[in-house]
Amino acid sequence: MTRVWAGRAICVAAVLLAGAAQAQPRPTIVTNPDWLVRPTPEVLQQVYPHLAQELGLAGRATVSCLVDTTGHLRHCLVVDQFPAGLGFGAAALKATETFRMTPKTVDSQPVDSGTVRIPLRFKLPDKASSVLPVQGKPKSAVVAALTPKLRAAVLAKLTADYAGTALALEITPQTDVDIETRVAARKALLSAIGKIAPSWSQAVAEHYASLATDEQMEATIAFRSSPEGIALDGGAEGLRQEFAAVFQAHFRNVAVAARTAFCVNERCRIGIPQPVSGVGIQSPEWLESPDEAARIAARPPLAQAFNIAGWANLNCIVSQAAAPSFCTSVAESPAGFGFGRAANHLSNSYRLHPNLMSAGAQGETISVLVEFPAASQELTAPKSSPPDPARLALARQFIARERIVENITASVAALDGEIGGMMADAADQAAASGALRGAFIRELPHLAEALAAAQARLFTEAQLKLALAHGADPSVHFTDGLYAEVDEIHAHYSGLVDAEARRLFCADRQCYPPATKP
Repeated sequence: MTRVWAGRAICVAAVLLAGAAQAQPRPTIVTNPDWLVRPTPEVLQQVYPHLAQELGLAGRATVSCLVDTTGHLRHCLVVDQFPAGLGFGAAALKATETFRMTPKTVDSQPVDSGTVRIPLRFKLPDKASSVLPVQGKPKSAVVAALTPKLRAAVLAKLTADYAGTALALEITPQTDVDIETRVAARKALLSAIGKIAPSWSQAVAEHYASLATDEQMEATIAFRSSPEGIALDGGAEGLRQEFAAVFQAHFRNVAVAARTAFCVNERCRIGIPQPVSGVGIQSPEWLESPDEAARIAARPPLAQAFNIAGWANLNCIVSQAAAPSFCTSVAESPAGFGFGRAANHLSNSYRLHPNLMSAGAQGETISVLVEFPAASQELTAPKSSPPDPARLALARQFIARERIVENITASVAALDGEIGGMMADAADQAAASGALRGAFIRELPHLAEALAAAQARLFTEAQLKLALAHGADPSVHFTDGLYAEVDEIHAHYSGLVDAEARRLFCADRQCYPPATKP
């Protein structure tokens, strides 16, 4: 949830176990896999089902996959998942894109080595119990009189924040999570914050009152209650939208620079698809197929990072439902990016035309060419007139003080771990990581300037001065200790909201295994 306090760090525990052997000689069941690449906590964090994360729900899923000659997993299917309907199965399938095993060899040649069952556990960390700071008495009669006003301002902010989060839960599509489930989650979250927010805001206000001078309390209320303060305290939807557009535009710049550095010696050259021999249906007519936007979004992670196009050719069998099934990637280009695996995951979005099914297509082999376009290179940052120089100078100070660039730099440092295991060739992997990291670092000053310009266009000089003064004026600025204690209050009550929302959401659902419901 996007809130004013520290966000919840996700720690995901993955348990990788092989399935029991079966009596059939083929396909071979891999019972003791030699893993080259396991999913990292960072990878599982990226795929953790959003609604389950918001409600603090753990889950599990088991997938069954074939292991190909490169050690990658393909034809992965969800065997079971719990709780149902929250997207843990889809998250597990997404995670398998980063798995890799040592391929089986026969006469020193790698061969398809059978199937493997992989149970995955998705678990959020146990929250440390927050110890609420001792509430003292207001320091003066003036502070006591102002405390209800601060409580009202905090209550309004909490209610607005959770309303936005709850609405996003409902309207944002999530894989394998239907609209009824999303509506139930929104209602549970709104009911929970309605119950907890009054005591939460009271605790925050009373804590400020126990430590604030008259001047600090007056300044805090003035800031939170003024249009300037409300706009700067996360209420400016326009700023969030423009910041998102700025990030999108500059990340496109990063992709261009990284691609230029990495795509040398024909690393990213796209070949021409060739007909697949021995296939019954070569050029199928589709009743349903993924549109361009879906194929752009389904590109493998590295292809998205570099904004590279590609294709993969699958050899499949037509199922009774007119869909490609048991698909095998027979060709992909450019090689090494995972377009074959991405095409496999997208293959269930295709449906053959009824005319072909009427002609006996069921059970036939079929060639499925999946083309992945690159995203548009057009920058989407708003075209606006240059900001006022005085406001731009203030906005630059604010961006620098909030350490936005430093925070992005820290995220860039994690690129190696995210890229690790995506490419089979170690030299290509190192080159990809270096190209992305270098492109990010070179783009950061331009990104910081664009963010400052966006802020300078949207806020008045008075608003920007207030933002800087509120954080820098010693007469109104609280100690870091107070802010740390307020964070403890936020952590305590946000935990109560999560628990209540989870209780309400799970009241008529099977969210927990038997005998484990809290």
